[in-house]
Amino acid sequence: MFKGFRGDTKIETEECGKAIWDIKIDELVLTHKGRFMPVLSIQRGRYTGPAVEIKIDGDNTPKLVKNTQKILSIKTKTCPHKMYGACTRKCFHIKDCASRRFRTYRTEWNEIQNLNANNEIKRHITSSDWLAYPRTGNRIFKVTSSKDSVYIYKRMLIKKEVNYDDVIYNLITEDSSYVLYCGITAHC
Repeated sequence: MFKGFRGDTKIETEECGKAIWDIKIDELVLTHKGRFMPVLSIQRGRYTGPAVEIKIDGDNTPKLVKNTQKILSIKTKTCPHKMYGACTRKCFHIKDCASRRFRTYRTEWNEIQNLNANNEIKRHITSSDWLAYPRTGNRIFKVTSSKDSVYIYKRMLIKKEVNYDDVIYNLITEDSSYVLYCGITAHC
């Protein structure tokens, strides 16, 4: 079975955010390379099984994805000087830090089931992985460069296993990716 998203999941199109079930062939959608490319094909099918509900920093609407869906992201490492939080170059302890774990961060396609979220709302107990999004307009959070594009990153705050039984949709583009309106970049 293919990977995909719930039908009402909004996709970043050239004009606006649009539900994936309303996307048409040849419609332009944003890809991980930061450009708008036409949809070549649309996959649709019923899926019954485990899924993951996620929330990201700056978007309170949960997104439901299959747990094997690949997401453009960075797997972070916990800061060795703090009991919680990701190691970043903006850390207060950077002058005394020998490890500087952030130097090993790479933007790559990871299955959502292998990413960590900070599920503790009151206190950041664990390091949250960051979801990559092509930088467009004024949407700037954490910025890094790659050979394809420049990305911003949003922390994954909540990740919860759920059971799903409904239709899912997937778009096929020349760049093998598309961007959800909330800032998640998905591999076709």
